Amino acid sequence: MQDKTICAIATANGGALGIIRISGSKAIKITDCIFHGRQKLSQAKGYTLHYGKIQDPENGEIIDDVMLSLFRAPHSYTGEDSIEISAHASDYILQRICQLLIEGGCSMAMPGEYTQRAFLNGKLDLTQAEAVADPLRPKFKEQAGVFRPPIHIPADADPQALLVGQRMVQSRVPVDPADLQDIARS
Repeated sequence: MQDKTICAIATANGGALGIIRISGSKAIKITDCIFHGRQKLSQAKGYTLHYGKIQDPENGEIIDDVMLSLFRAPHSYTGEDSIEISAHASDYILQRICQLLIEGGCSMAMPGEYTQRAFLNGKLDLTQAEAVADPLRPKFKEQAGVFRPPIHIPADADPQALLVGQRMVQSRVPVDPADLQDIARS
């Protein structure tokens, strides 16, 4: 389980509703500070749905009426305490809710961080984690400039070694795919 609690908008622009996900050991505590429903989230059971308002704790401004789904560790996608806030899909509303969560102690999630946490917490194996990204991969070379197929890493690879490889790729250091597979086996 990670110490850092993360949040992110989980839906694309253009719909009527937007979903914000929060995951980590302080997800419930942080969200409790801005969500006002019939009961405190800290006292609610997991797998429950709650109606309420998101309110700025500093000035009392009501941001939106929302539905909130509560998942308690380890019974969530990431294996951590998790919340999904369904709000109206206004860019202002979604950004404002994220801003309140960050002010309360969340960090913005990096792309793929929820799935990474699910993998590290044993909720997904490597094949399942790779499959999450498949629909997001470009279908044609023109969509991505230069498309590189995913590197296949053994399912029993050490997760910490994979993170080293991921950091190398993210830092844009030229890496031979064979080296990444050697790292995964170590």
